[in-house]
Amino acid sequence: TIADWLPPDWRARTSSLSLFGVPIASIIGGPLTTYLIAAFSWQLMFVILGCLGIIWAIFWLVLFRRHPKVLFRSVYSSSLYFTIQEEKKLPWKHLLTNKTYLLSCLTYFCQGFTLFFILMWLPGYFAQTHGSSTLTLGFLVLPPWGCYTIFLFFGGWISDRLKKKTKSLRISRTYVISFALFASGLCFLPIGFSSYLDIFWISLGLGFVAMLIPPMFAFIGDMYGPYAGSAYGILCSFAGLAGVISPSIAGWLTTINSDFKMIFFVLAGLSIFASVIVILFQYPDKEKPLF
Repeated sequence: TIADWLPPDWRARTSSLSLFGVPIASIIGGPLTTYLIAAFSWQLMFVILGCLGIIWAIFWLVLFRRHPKVLFRSVYSSSLYFTIQEEKKLPWKHLLTNKTYLLSCLTYFCQGFTLFFILMWLPGYFAQTHGSSTLTLGFLVLPPWGCYTIFLFFGGWISDRLKKKTKSLRISRTYVISFALFASGLCFLPIGFSSYLDIFWISLGLGFVAMLIPPMFAFIGDMYGPYAGSAYGILCSFAGLAGVISPSIAGWLTTINSDFKMIFFVLAGLSIFASVIVILFQYPDKEKPLF
C-alpha cells in the first residue's frame, strides 16, 4: 500500500509510522497482559485479546479503502501508473536470484532473529536473571519498546532525508541498514556482565534493530514498486524463518550454559556479520528498478 500510494521520498517515514503499532502494542500489552494473568488467568487473557483482534478486523474491513490516485498524479504520471497496473507477470526469477534482494533477505533474517528472541525470551530473561515477578515483568519491557518506538521513527526520518539530499539508494537505505545492524550487534555484547546496565543495552540494541526496518521497507518499494507485495512476502518469510529458529536456539543455549550470555553473543555476531556483508556487496544504485 505504501509503495502504491506514496512517492519515494516519503516511504521510509510512512513505514515507520505504520509500524508504530508494534512497539505501542507491546508498551500497552506488557502491563495489560500481566495484569490480566494476575487478576484472572492466562486462559481468560487469551480470550480477551482474541476478542479485541476480532473487533479490530471488523473495523479494518469496514474502513480500509483504496487511496484516491488523483492526489499523486504529480508524482506518478497517469501513463506510468497504468503501465504499472497493466503488468501482470511477477518477476519471480529476478527476486529469487538478485544479489541485492537476497542480501536484503539476509538482513531481514538477522533482524527477525533478534526481534523474535526479544519477543519470546525477554520476560524469561528478566525472570531468570533478575528474579522479576509477573507484574514487574510487564513494566520491565517498557524501556526496550519505548526505545524501539523512538528509533523506528528516527530510522524512517534519516533514511528519507538522505534519499531527498543524495538521490542514492545505497546512501539512504543500505548505509542506514548496515549502520543499524552493526550498532545493534555492539549493544548486545555487554549484556549479562553488568545487571545494572542490562536494561540499557537491551533497549539500545532493540532500538537499532527498529531503525533498520523503515529503510528496508522503503527500499523494497524503491526497487520493486508494483511487485512490492510479493517482494515483501518473500522478505518477511525470512523473518518468519528466524522466528522459528531463534527461540529454539535461545532455549538450547540457555539450557547448556545455564545463562543467556551465549545467545546474546550469537545475536551480536549475526548482526555484525550481516552489516559487513551488506555494506560490502549491496549496490542498489547500479541496478535498474523493475518499473
